[in-house]
Amino acid sequence: GSFDGTGLIYTATYTATDGFNNTGSVTLSGAYTDAVLNVGATGATDTVVIDRSNPTATVALTASSLSDTSNTTQLTITFSEVPTGFTEGALAVVGGTLSGGSLVGNVYTATYTATDGFNGTGSVTLSGAYTDAALNLGATGASDTVTIDRENPSATVALTAASLNDTTSATQLTITFSKAPVGFSEARS
Repeated sequence: GSFDGTGLIYTATYTATDGFNNTGSVTLSGAYTDAVLNVGATGATDTVVIDRSNPTATVALTASSLSDTSNTTQLTITFSEVPTGFTEGALAVVGGTLSGGSLVGNVYTATYTATDGFNGTGSVTLSGAYTDAALNLGATGASDTVTIDRENPSATVALTAASLNDTTSATQLTITFSKAPVGFSEARS
């Protein structure tokens, strides 16, 4: 800081601490005198409201696994402050789609539906920009995952021989399933 040309006005820049969310203040507390050594008054103060706290969010998918039998789960994103500028486009979705999204206060909910045929780890990640009311940039990267198996099993049937007759009346049958079958029974036709 510095004094102006009169020597009566001192100016400096006050910078709020990043992450601070409260009332900032400057108080004249140290000793000073005038030219004839009269002691100056202390205690003069001023305050400023500071919000440099960056908002955060948690992402939660209710189900731990999805399949053809149960292919949807609720997505809940809880923001530490009401977000500004948040849209569903700020979400990176893997292995599924979102529908019915709604932001009420600081909580966003939607339905996550696993993609038919997908087999792997689905996820929702907060990857886009949003702010709080004071325009502090929100943290990104919050994510949750769900195990998905919506891959329908398949099978291939192979008979070893190309033709059968009275001399060779039997051949090897091989059925290869993509997944271990449940409820398979031998039926002939």
